[in-house]
Amino acid sequence: MHAQFPLSLWERDGVRVGGPQVGPVSPPGGPLGGRPSTREHDPTARVRRGCYNLSPVEQADRDQERKPRGERKKPRKVSARYLENAALHYLKRYAATVTQLKRVLVRRVDRSVRVHGGERTEALKWVDELVEKLVRNGLINDSTYAGMKAHSLRASGRSSRVIAQKLKLKGVSAEVVQQKVAEATAEVSEDAAALIWARKKHLGPYRKDLSTRKDNRQRDLAALARAGFSFGVAKKIIDSEPE
Repeated sequence: MHAQFPLSLWERDGVRVGGPQVGPVSPPGGPLGGRPSTREHDPTARVRRGCYNLSPVEQADRDQERKPRGERKKPRKVSARYLENAALHYLKRYAATVTQLKRVLVRRVDRSVRVHGGERTEALKWVDELVEKLVRNGLINDSTYAGMKAHSLRASGRSSRVIAQKLKLKGVSAEVVQQKVAEATAEVSEDAAALIWARKKHLGPYRKDLSTRKDNRQRDLAALARAGFSFGVAKKIIDSEPE
């Protein structure tokens, strides 16, 4: 008896999306069995794992932490002044949310405490006070960040679901996420975003070889589903006529 697959994101018109594969269900690993696939078809799965949400500075910090102890660069001992300089330098290079900046600074604190010792509680208090100061001075603003990010992602063909997930991962509140996604959708609708994505990925009416369009219909529907679009939107775009 083969393991039962989880329910799909949506299943209709002979298309199944959200399980380990698209189309008729076969045993794990394919018709001949074998190890089941661990590939995820959730459009936000890689986002939740953080694959797309590290700035170069955050990635460099993470890489340092993964190195053997003897190969790690010795961190500087943190102080209130050092943390402020580090925060200002980071904000000059990257747009960030409060949560994202705190994450960067807390990582600096933890590395310093491990190497140099000191009171972590006191250092975290410096971080909180610094972030409050930056918010008061308008140097960091979650609403402004979320608005720019949502409009940018929407213009590139991202679905509302993916945009919301990306913003939440950055620490933006649910209320602000809902507001900014709605504003972005008012400018570029979900249908228009799906059309942009289909054009970028050469799906449906934008396939380079339109003679293969019918044979690849289910594959193209699945691609839009993985990008976070509903079945209704995906079907409308994939079955539309070329412009």
